[in-house]
Amino acid sequence: MKLDEVMTTPQDLIRAYVAGALDVCCIKIARVGGLTKARRMRDLCCDLGLEVVANDVRGSDITTAALTHFASSTPTRNVLATTDLTDYVTVSLAEGCPRPRDGCISASKAPSLGVVPAMDVLGPPVAEIT
Repeated sequence: MKLDEVMTTPQDLIRAYVAGALDVCCIKIARVGGLTKARRMRDLCCDLGLEVVANDVRGSDITTAALTHFASSTPTRNVLATTDLTDYVTVSLAEGCPRPRDGCISASKAPSLGVVPAMDVLGPPVAEIT
């Protein structure tokens, strides 16, 4: 049994595990509050012996790059799948995004997420924090 949209906190995960209600947890990075919180939930899944699906609510090539890194940093025995969100959009927001090949997708080996944002498409920043 895979739980998906209802998994938003570590407490949700623990309740579902104790109830015997899941074998797989879908962790949607934006839904749980970002990569740090997603990592905490992923690590808990690994400690409990559960499989993880690295996902997000929607996305782009930049989100796909983050998902592939998130999945790649998860122990292989705990990864069920990750999602390629590039097919959900028609405009590319970055160069260097991971692309699926033969049903598999891998994280870039380039620094950071491995993508170069297309600033001409994204436009000027809404805010800059220094």
